[in-house]
Amino acid sequence: MSSSQLSAVSCQLSPALLDRPFVKGPLVWAFQTFRPPPPSKPVDVMSELLRDVRHALRAFAKAKGFTVAALLTLALGIGANTAIFSIVNGVLLRPLPYDQPDRLVALNHYYPNLDGLEAGFAVPTYRDIRERMKIFEAFSVGQGWNANLTGIGQPERLIASKATAEFFKVYGVQPRLGRTFAPGEDHAGRDKVVVLSYGFWQSAFGGDPQIVGRDVRLDSQPYSVVGVMPQTFTFLDGELVYDLPLGRAA
Repeated sequence: MSSSQLSAVSCQLSPALLDRPFVKGPLVWAFQTFRPPPPSKPVDVMSELLRDVRHALRAFAKAKGFTVAALLTLALGIGANTAIFSIVNGVLLRPLPYDQPDRLVALNHYYPNLDGLEAGFAVPTYRDIRERMKIFEAFSVGQGWNANLTGIGQPERLIASKATAEFFKVYGVQPRLGRTFAPGEDHAGRDKVVVLSYGFWQSAFGGDPQIVGRDVRLDSQPYSVVGVMPQTFTFLDGELVYDLPLGRAA
């Protein structure tokens, strides 16, 4: 008899036990013995994964409409989340690449009676704020400018900015090469100086370390390069910044 078969053993109780009212006839004990199961084979994870993938592809092929809708939903969801995170990261999480960005203040004119029109500062207003409001450690104004670059290969239209002498002092950023604007260089006759962005310095001049002191022609006028800003500094996505000649507008 194998150990896996049910085995029964009978035994006859003594007459003394049979006379007891709770014992009726012979008692039978039944028991079964088992062998431990053989060790299972290791599962091939890659085979199982490939089988599941093939099954999913066959299911998608049978329901093409559902597949297209699911893919479009996933694409829109991933794209929307990526865009939102990029905005949140750039505006809220990642600090501005300036010294003490929490101290920067932007001023502008707002006209509620003209449908919320926003306008810049006139030169007299700028001078009044700079001279009378002592709460600002530095104060500067700037404006966008499209400059025509000539004399270096093909003529090129640049996105530039004009700014007053304290522009870089406001942001607290030191140049990579040379210097930034000196006091008084935003007056007529001293305003032909320019500071290059890192990207423009690399693309137009190949990162020439001797660029400081060279002249570039902007709108047919010679400007002297006095400095190059670091790679982390950007302002209005411009290629260069040169002095806003407030003396001329006075």
